[in-house]
Amino acid sequence: MKGDDSTAFRIGDITVYPARNELCTKASTASVQPKVMAVLSYLSEQHPRVVSTDELMDKVWSGRVVTQSSVQKSMTFLRKAIAALVGDQIYIEHHSKKGYQLIRKPEWLRDAYQPNTSSLWRNLANLLASKVVFSGLILALVGALLITYGFAHKDRWLWGVSHSTQFTAGSTLSLNVDKVAEVVPHPRKDYIALIGVTGSQHQVLVRNSNGDIWSIARSARRWSLLQWSPDGRYLAVVERDSLGAKGVPLFGSQASLLTLHVYELDLENRVLLDKHRLSDWYGDIYSVTWWQEGVLEFVARSGSKAVRNRYRYALATQNLQQVRALEFSVNPINSQVHQSFTALLTPAEPGLQLDFLNEDQQRFQSFQIDASAAEISWLPDASGVLVTKNHRDWKIYYRDGTVKTVKKPDTDRALSSAHFEEDGDSLVYLGTSMTDQLWLQDSSRVSLLEKKGHIDQVLPDIGESALILVRHHQDTAQILKVLTDNKNSETLDSRATILYERDGASLENLNWQVPGQTLTFNVGADVFTMQLASGLVEKLTSARGVGRAWSVSSDSKDMIFERRHMNVKNLWRYIADDKGWTQVTFGDVASTVGMSGVVYYQNVDQPGVWRLNADGPSQRLLAEQLPANSKLLAIKAEYLYFTVGVQCSESDIMRVNINTGELVRLQPEVPDSETLAYHPDMGRIYTPCLEAEAEVSTLIANSH
Repeated sequence: MKGDDSTAFRIGDITVYPARNELCTKASTASVQPKVMAVLSYLSEQHPRVVSTDELMDKVWSGRVVTQSSVQKSMTFLRKAIAALVGDQIYIEHHSKKGYQLIRKPEWLRDAYQPNTSSLWRNLANLLASKVVFSGLILALVGALLITYGFAHKDRWLWGVSHSTQFTAGSTLSLNVDKVAEVVPHPRKDYIALIGVTGSQHQVLVRNSNGDIWSIARSARRWSLLQWSPDGRYLAVVERDSLGAKGVPLFGSQASLLTLHVYELDLENRVLLDKHRLSDWYGDIYSVTWWQEGVLEFVARSGSKAVRNRYRYALATQNLQQVRALEFSVNPINSQVHQSFTALLTPAEPGLQLDFLNEDQQRFQSFQIDASAAEISWLPDASGVLVTKNHRDWKIYYRDGTVKTVKKPDTDRALSSAHFEEDGDSLVYLGTSMTDQLWLQDSSRVSLLEKKGHIDQVLPDIGESALILVRHHQDTAQILKVLTDNKNSETLDSRATILYERDGASLENLNWQVPGQTLTFNVGADVFTMQLASGLVEKLTSARGVGRAWSVSSDSKDMIFERRHMNVKNLWRYIADDKGWTQVTFGDVASTVGMSGVVYYQNVDQPGVWRLNADGPSQRLLAEQLPANSKLLAIKAEYLYFTVGVQCSESDIMRVNINTGELVRLQPEVPDSETLAYHPDMGRIYTPCLEAEAEVSTLIANSH
């Protein structure tokens, strides 16, 4: 065997051989540079302490003059090597302004038992000459070791796993409501709870297996976050006070007045036994679960600017307590508890972090999820959680560290509110219509551009009367170019040219780099550029957490892109040669437009617009007459086009001269609509604010 294995150690599923500069699993091996191995070895020796960057520079690069970037590059290479072996599992955690920590406990193989040839052992071996006695002792020793190991890792062991991962279409449930907003199955399969909307009335409903519906509560206000208690005795739901005339802001956050209701139900006899409520919560509630029967846990913020925390509310004592914050989960967005295990979802640059906690709230498993938002729900057998990032991407993350994709039939509906039913062989979900209406408001008329298909993004082609669209149809993503001068054609496909098509992927963040010539877009962690004339598509970089690229250098491939952390958006500069990035803005960016090497942006709650050149760090404040929280739509020459207001109630289209600050109103407002884009020569492109049709359906296990 090459090298000296006396310094080898194991972390999680990886065996580390420092003398060979190798990281190994049963399936594969990854080689790293000596300094990268030295960093990992030092973090292991210091476990579980957080080691500062300065300390790593001193201990690993002793006697050499290096910068912090040397440590950062070593960490990047180390994380890539670990990811190549075990996927999204997190082994090393970065603590802002503190340093790095190995979160998996190392097991030093040099301390393992080594057989010797002492006379004592030889005498004992002679006494154990009997094969029956010897075999019995060996089995007992192995059993003891397995019991010890199993107890130490009991949280990761999956006992009695019983659920499916391959499904076919089931049935659609008959409901006497106009719309359904949310659905969750009862711990027993006989009932489901749902939020139904009929006219202006929002109702909390329970449906039994015979199709009978029981209305538990109704209100003109909006309900959300349905959750059954572990034994199905209680049903919790949040009632959100109407926001009044002001509505939901286009950017930033706004506190609401909420009430957390708990209904104690006798389902068989349709009797409401008792009601509890936690009233007048000013802020927002993001998730609701049950810590145990009779004790709620929810994630919320108090006020409009506060961070999110976990709280527990006991029904019997009406006692509300804030849960102690965990160092690795700052500002969580979702917690779900099942059979004493907690699944905790937290923003963690560049996406989300999913942690599994035991009953003592100790973390024993962690995953990195490449998404800015996701729904989570426990499997009935508590082996893991179902994570739905969008209607196309469903995965199960298990407590033992494995990940599986849920296979389901293609559909034209957006799937959400997905939960396994009690038997593990069926899923109930909410399927929302993905048929959009796209309208164009020009100077003389309003015309319908699209009647069928789901449009995710609209980008005007400033150079001609055309739009560039991103459309998802079943499991296919398309970039389309649509001519808008044919007023007689109502179908999009009759006037559309497919510029790019990709199966099994979600395409996001479409933007011009050179108007009419070059586009950029994201597919997962990959950033692509496309030349319209040739159709050439080229991958610029693969960097998790990179949002829309607002400017890309044609020579160096350096980028200005947006990145969101803890619900705050800022602009960053990506340096292609170093494969690293630096933050450019340090506030909360509300809206951005950019092309041809120049980016214009506005910060939340601040008037004016800033100009940022892609080839340098200089920034300049312009047009302070631009109202705060404007939606920036387009830039052409010295004119910036925008709208203001609240969601589904936006203002006229307006134009500001970025040099003089002169404001001009161009097009009147369109009530109850959302502006998607603006073409200076064509007009406003918008979609009506219509609640999409939704239905409750099931998936059943595929028998094949």
